[in-house]
Order: sequence, then C-alpha cells, then structure tokens
Amino acid sequence: MESKLKALPFQIIELEDKIILKRGVSSMAIPDKSAMIIIKVIQKALLQSPRTKEELSLLFSGSVRSLIANFIDHLINKNYLISIDDAKNYDFDKETPQDIFYWHFNSHQNQIAKLLNEQPWAFVGVNELNKKLIQSLFQDRKDGFVIVDDPALRNIKFFNDDHEIIDGFWGDERLTIVGQLDFVKNTPEIGFLIASSEFGSLKLLEDWNEFGVKNKIPFYPILLQNMVGYAGPLVIADEGACLECLKLRQNSASNDFDEKRSTESFAFEGQKYTAYHHSMLNILAEVGAFDLVKFKSSIQWEIGTLCEVDLLGGSMSRRKLIKAPRCSICSPMTEIPLVNIHKQLTSDDSWKEIEQTVGYDE
Repeated sequence: MESKLKALPFQIIELEDKIILKRGVSSMAIPDKSAMIIIKVIQKALLQSPRTKEELSLLFSGSVRSLIANFIDHLINKNYLISIDDAKNYDFDKETPQDIFYWHFNSHQNQIAKLLNEQPWAFVGVNELNKKLIQSLFQDRKDGFVIVDDPALRNIKFFNDDHEIIDGFWGDERLTIVGQLDFVKNTPEIGFLIASSEFGSLKLLEDWNEFGVKNKIPFYPILLQNMVGYAGPLVIADEGACLECLKLRQNSASNDFDEKRSTESFAFEGQKYTAYHHSMLNILAEVGAFDLVKFKSSIQWEIGTLCEVDLLGGSMSRRKLIKAPRCSICSPMTEIPLVNIHKQLTSDDSWKEIEQTVGYDE
C-alpha cells in the first residue's frame, strides 16, 4: 500500500531563471520558473491532509502527470516530503534549527532525546565545567545525571566551609549526587563516565580513565589547562587510545615532563590562581556536549581523538591518538596471563610411558 506523504517546511527562492528549494544546507534547483505553481499546489494539498504520490499526481492534467510523479520522487529523495509514519513524532509547528540539523541525519529531536536517555550518565566533579556541560545537554532534553562528588575535582566556590554544596544548580531534580566511594563500590548502570576539570591536571582524571577501561564504561575526559581546552579522547575499552596513552605521548615529546606532571598534583590547591576567560569554559563545554551527542546518535563520531580548543590562538584542531604499546591501562599486554614456570608440563602417566619405551636413567 502506497504511503501517504507530508511536506516538511522549506524555503522557496525565486530567481530570474530558476527556482531553488532550500532546507538547512540542503538545496534543490529547478531550472523552470513554471514549476512554482506545481510546488504551491503540492504544498497546499499536503497542508490540508496527507496524500499519496498518486493522489498528488491526480491534481494535475493527464499530460503532465508522469512529470509530476517524477518531480515528487525528487522531493521524496531529498526528504522534503516524508511519509506520515515518519512524521508521527514530529512537531511541525514548533520546529527549531536543531530539529532541522538532525533532519540532515534522518533523525529528529525526539529520537535523539530517546537515545540520550537510554541510560543515566555519570559526571565526575562538582565544578564549573561539568555545570556548563550538563546545561548544554539539558537543551537536547537529556535527563538522568549521576553526579560523582570527587573531592579532588570540586570547584571550591560551590561549597561552604562545612563542605556542603551552596550552588542552587546542583539541586536540580534531574541530578543525583553520590559520593566517590559509594559510586565506586556500587556503580550503577550508566552509559557514559565523564570527568572534567577547569583547573587543569591530567593527573586528577587518571584514576577515572582506569576505572572506565576496567569496568567497560565509555569514558570521556574534558580539561581546561593553561588556557587551552582538551575534549576527549572518547575512551572505549579495547578500542583506541585512552587518557594514559595521551599522557605517555605527551611525556615523550616534552623535555621537562617530570616538572609538569609534578605540578599537576597541586592543581586542586591552585584553583584560586587559575586563569581563564568564561568563554573558554562555555565553548569547551559545548564542544564536549556535542561530541557526546554525536556518539550516541551515530553522527560522524570518532573514538580515540583529541579536540584541542585554543581561543587565544584562534584555533580548534582534532587529532587521532595512537595507542601507546606499553600503556599500563589499555594495552593488551596487561591482560596476558603470567606463565607459571614451575608447572610440570608433562603428566606423570606420560612420563611412565616414556620410561617404558626408552628407559629412564637415574
């Protein structure tokens, strides 16, 4: 049975020699201005009620019906006309630029929200960067956040002298705050583990990288250090590089890595003296949120890549990380069992057969 169609909103641009239909970054040029009346008839008919391709063709005289059918096929292929089955959960009257963005990938906001909410996500650190990141994800209708309160990743301005949270944001009903030890001992089913710090230090995120790899939980670090933002890599156990691989690569390319790593141990105490512009936080959080959404919605995502955001330098670059062969966290070498050199390799029964055959010299 032929499916009934519904028209998505699209712009009609009338030029001197042609008509252009445009929706998002998608466009369709029609080199015949007389097609304008055909487009208007189809739009008006579908606004009144959904119709099949044949029903739309019958609105025109018999001599041009085959051309009309061909034109409708083009509109369907461009996804300007969709079946009413695909349009069930689509709110045409409240369409946003974000809806049109997802349309380019054969999806829409309702579908994305459903994917994002399949499982709760865990965010490690009650800090400014996680706050911005979560606020961005709210706009994609993500809910179900587990906030892991790691003391080393706290932004001290969110706490009073009794170590109680005083920032109202963290009281949102969509957030569940748990202590670090409780989370590690009784880890819930989560879809992502995200750890962040706006006062630098890979060292503060290392344990969470290992925790994610060992427990087969996708891990995503996000870090603002020395006024440069780092989003990623997205770490999935047995697939691609992890945060430890990044650290080892950085160490091998630096002459003074010992000094740099030793100062990272004092990042929490030094957060009062950290320098950054609020735009650096906002943009880094948006980059991180978009990475996570892309992965869950299968939109041009990659694992094992690091995005470096340098606002002062006016650049944003993405590079693929290669696994470090001797990585203590994700290298296959960590899973090779030790060989017991004391184990007898030949059974007693086999030795007896050998003795009977060739003898055995004491």
